[in-house]
Amino acid sequence: MIARAGRGEGSSIAALRIEHLPEAPKRLADDIAALDGIAAVLIGATDLARTSVPTVEKGMRQNERVFAGLLVIEALDEISLRALCVRRPI
Repeated sequence: MIARAGRGEGSSIAALRIEHLPEAPKRLADDIAALDGIAAVLIGATDLARTSVPTVEKGMRQNERVFAGLLVIEALDEISLRALCVRRPI
């Protein structure tokens, strides 16, 4: 986890892949958490050393990609989460 914001627990959650980590992850988390209906935001970075280890399971999957991180957003309700997803970028 490289950044956290908000203190709540949401009833609706979105987990989104991040292709490129933000330059200021804490600021991004804070900006998203400040929006109406958003309870918590977590930004995690992929541990490339651990995820790059070849395994039998990975060998069975086609076109496996490693992404830079994960953005997890907890919202108070589905309406708040959908509103965030259709907003213009912060």
